[in-house]
Amino acid sequence: METQVQQTSKPAPKIRKAKNKAEKQAESQAKAKKEPKPKDMFGFRENSKESIAAAMYYSGEGATTDQVREKLGGPHLNLLKKVKELGFEVTEIHVASPTTNRSVKKYRIVKGTPKGA
Repeated sequence: METQVQQTSKPAPKIRKAKNKAEKQAESQAKAKKEPKPKDMFGFRENSKESIAAAMYYSGEGATTDQVREKLGGPHLNLLKKVKELGFEVTEIHVASPTTNRSVKKYRIVKGTPKGA
């Protein structure tokens, strides 16, 4: 008695065409050509935490580190250093804290002439 074996044919696997080097470079360049994010007058991305903190320090009366920390989660003092390097002046005033009996520093960015402008 002979048994018959049925052979099932599987579809041949699809062969993907390998991308050549020029196609890969063109694809990566297209991804890299995103529009740059708009910047504020200090060079920070608009609506970023640094931009918001700089706007608080730049406001007419300036801001204390506690005010910035309350709104943004940190004092962002490094941005004051960056702003100084750009050619802006940063003033520091000692004021009485509204919540405690201690003196706190209020920083204010005074418009200067940005370097490279």
